[in-house]
Amino acid sequence: MLACGRCERFFHMRCLDPPLITVPDGELFCLDCFNKKDLMRDKKTLNKSTCKAKILSATKTERVGSGTACAGRSTECAIVDKNHAGPIPGVHVGQSWRYRIHVSKSGVHRPPVGGIAGKSSTPAVSVVLAAGYPEDEDHGEEFIYTGSGGYNLSGSRRTPKAQAFDQELTRQNLSLARACAAPVNDDVGAEAADWRSSSPIRVCRSYKVAKKHPEFAPAAGVRYDGIYKTYKYRKERGHSGPYVWRFWFRRDDPEPLPWTPEGKQRAKELGLGLYDPDGADADSRSHPLHKLLRRRRCASCRMPCCVS
Repeated sequence: MLACGRCERFFHMRCLDPPLITVPDGELFCLDCFNKKDLMRDKKTLNKSTCKAKILSATKTERVGSGTACAGRSTECAIVDKNHAGPIPGVHVGQSWRYRIHVSKSGVHRPPVGGIAGKSSTPAVSVVLAAGYPEDEDHGEEFIYTGSGGYNLSGSRRTPKAQAFDQELTRQNLSLARACAAPVNDDVGAEAADWRSSSPIRVCRSYKVAKKHPEFAPAAGVRYDGIYKTYKYRKERGHSGPYVWRFWFRRDDPEPLPWTPEGKQRAKELGLGLYDPDGADADSRSHPLHKLLRRRRCASCRMPCCVS
């Protein structure tokens, strides 16, 4: 049972919407006591030490909500090494996560912000397709991915700055080049003679892909779409003028694509869905507190949740 933090009435965990299995962190309020104005007034009375204690940090293990791009990970995937190339055991094509931080914890794509997982000395192991660069192209089975760098970071989402510098074949861009089964050529690029010999790269698509290709985008969050391999990379003139590095990817995975009828059927059989630690519906995600709903469940029980 759970108690309302204000009126101290008790509620069954099974009567919540959605039902809870474990006791969540933080205070809980019933619908009668849940009032945003009151809560905001209560927050103003908190002293600085109390507020500081509630701040999320890398050592905290509290539930993660919005604004998770720079949140610290409380756990890290230990099933495989961080430089592991190929599928993650137990993770199937079609599995999705609402937040990038949980994609990172799963080991599918470890950087919580960056789109390329790799370093200059080793081949890249995963990428995430999002809104992307103007030069990006997505055709489902194949796509063209633009490297990182070259942008003036002083811009904002509303007023983004155009690309100001040439991209270089260094760092993450170099890791993508190393994944291609061809010699590294930082002048013009290269193409693999046998593309299947290239290093496997896990590919995820974000819901932001819907801006350009809604037919391939997940409804929400980030979805794992399987193993792809880069078979060609070139240095080309970008839309804004400066040069960019473009990488050609082709899928090499036996599991069906998640947006196909076969992929949807397989996801249904495996019970794959969106991992969402905040709850199953939008209302439960709108605030960090669980709503303790009154609902008749037990005929002989006089608890508030069982009395209409």
